[in-house]
Amino acid sequence: MLSAWNKVVGILPRSVLLRGLAEHGKEAAVLDVMQRDPVAVPPDADLDQVLRHLQASPATPLLVIEAEELRGMITLENLTEFIEVTRSARTARA
Repeated sequence: MLSAWNKVVGILPRSVLLRGLAEHGKEAAVLDVMQRDPVAVPPDADLDQVLRHLQASPATPLLVIEAEELRGMITLENLTEFIEVTRSARTARA
């Protein structure tokens, strides 16, 4: 979720969404249930660092932020898919 100043103020991973629905019902506001302290890395973060973050909390996405602006988001599923595609490309070239 972005603020009026285009700054990230929280995220709503699926697990948090489901817990919010169970605890507060479908009328609850995102602001009331979102995770307000998302983990972020810069765009040039080492993939090992990214993987460690994602393995520590697999259901929570990792934000990519540069100059206080959201550039992207990485999930464990996205990273795993990237690794598989990279391996397949290397195998095809060999």
